[in-house]
Amino acid sequence: MSGCALTETLLDVIQRMPKVELHRHLEGSMRLTTLLEIARTYDNELKEMELERLRPFVQMTEGQPFSSQSFLSKFRVLRQFYNSPETIRRITREAVIDAAEDNVRYMELRFTPKALCNVLLCDYF
Repeated sequence: MSGCALTETLLDVIQRMPKVELHRHLEGSMRLTTLLEIARTYDNELKEMELERLRPFVQMTEGQPFSSQSFLSKFRVLRQFYNSPETIRRITREAVIDAAEDNVRYMELRFTPKALCNVLLCDYF
């Protein structure tokens, strides 16, 4: 059996395993495709970026320092996309769907109301 076949089998086994997530951040759970759609809808400066060029701004990628500072810097970019109640509902729904597809059976999805509070949302918190 080749290394690739063994790896694919292991990934399949891990995918099927039930999982628990005790600390998933809503802010970091946004699909890249959703981020791009929101950027285009709200005329965000990142609206013209291609998905792969956008990835390093919002996800940890190879070659970036593996530090809490680098990780948290992604949230500064991501939080600007939580700009309406409809957007927050969509991102939340997608995060739950994505977790279910990864066989997450229990998830504690958290967010920081103050960090997501902007002109459109402050009245909700």
